[in-house]
Amino acid sequence: MDRIFRRSGLMRDKWDSRRGDTTYGAQTIERAIEGCTEFYRPRAARPSRHMRPSRANDKNMCSTAAPDTDGGGSSDEEAPDFETAPSVEGWFVDTRGRLWARGRDGELSRSVTSTAPWVAADLVDVDIGDVRALVRVTVPGGVRERALDREVLLNQNKVIGALAPLGANVSSANAKDVVLYLTDVERRCGWARPRARSVVHLGWADGPLSAFMPYDLGAGGVRFDPSPDEAVKARPFMEPAGTLAAWVEGVAPARAASMAFRCVLAASFASPLVSLLGAQTFIVYLWGRSRSGKTPTLKAVLALI
Repeated sequence: MDRIFRRSGLMRDKWDSRRGDTTYGAQTIERAIEGCTEFYRPRAARPSRHMRPSRANDKNMCSTAAPDTDGGGSSDEEAPDFETAPSVEGWFVDTRGRLWARGRDGELSRSVTSTAPWVAADLVDVDIGDVRALVRVTVPGGVRERALDREVLLNQNKVIGALAPLGANVSSANAKDVVLYLTDVERRCGWARPRARSVVHLGWADGPLSAFMPYDLGAGGVRFDPSPDEAVKARPFMEPAGTLAAWVEGVAPARAASMAFRCVLAASFASPLVSLLGAQTFIVYLWGRSRSGKTPTLKAVLALI
């Protein structure tokens, strides 16, 4: 490295200037080596074919064979379990969840990301029938997941904004490869992926007296998968807090003193009954000056929904 640099147009006297027992140039080369994450390996030093992961040894390798026309798999293919990111031709996911690109010779050519994302299930919207993707990624601390529109997974810019908040190692440097990997998995394994029914809203999931979200998660085979923005709003209602007796005691003074509070409280109790009774939907608009109690009123009654 020193010899090559000395022959370049960047060579200056500073390169040989002393830095204690060493030189500026030697320190620069040392820092560059310490920061390397990938290294050149001569072909003779690469793992031989019998040492490389193979289809036979990779239980989560997806076959490239096409499924039968009747919807079942062909006799020589084995579907991945989708519990982890699958390996497909051209890509390999190791046991630590790292995604590698394979060369044409089957060798592992480069590391793509330390957190390979994968689509674990297709989510069929109960209301409109649209199909979204349940995307998972293994990060320090466990597996995180998010329901995403499929168009997001096919866009290099959008996939960064969707996966990075989950802790995934996705950036402008590797987004293209991540999208290519997800596309290849979809083409080769999408037919075998499990499906689940899903809703994105609070309330009755699949008609009156069905599962009521977010309290009946998973009931009736329906998942609750709000958008990232809606998930933030729904999070306070996902876990129980306090007791009914304490809530009744806490709201009693406001209920006795404020007609507006009683109206909003009644609307909160009535909201689950609208579709059940076939009644017309309605809106209660709460208006008032600043610090007149609008926000505490809404928080108090939303605890019921």
